[in-house]
Amino acid sequence: MTSSQRARSEPSLDDLREMGLVPRRWSWAEAFTRSKGDPQKYGVGLWAWVLHRVTGLLLGLYLVLHLWTLGFVLAGSEALNGILAYLNRPIFHLFDLTLFAGFLYHGLNGLRITLVDLMDVDHRRLFWIVIFLTVTITVAVAPYFLHLV
Repeated sequence: MTSSQRARSEPSLDDLREMGLVPRRWSWAEAFTRSKGDPQKYGVGLWAWVLHRVTGLLLGLYLVLHLWTLGFVLAGSEALNGILAYLNRPIFHLFDLTLFAGFLYHGLNGLRITLVDLMDVDHRRLFWIVIFLTVTITVAVAPYFLHLV
């Protein structure tokens, strides 16, 4: 059988999806079209996508700021102690808690994406599980980050 005959006899993945044999993949374009541009009607998949990108960008920004702060080690212990004393303010403890929540969401959502890709699971339910775990764990560790214990 030649490759052109095989191509005619084997349906593509899109053909299988149209026949209902393979589940349709979620797309932000379809979600936007369905919602008629109203953000309140977006599916949870779009919000999961947006949150994943935002937390990824914020984690990247934090990495740059962290490396900049570590650069004070090269300036000597006095400079490092000065910047650490400045960063030991309550607002920065709140930033640390927010960073933890973003890191936790980003990691759990990455696992959710992997599960959705590898198995036939409901991505909407998994999204709400990720949100629940992120909020619950963040609230549980908040006293430690905010130095209340």
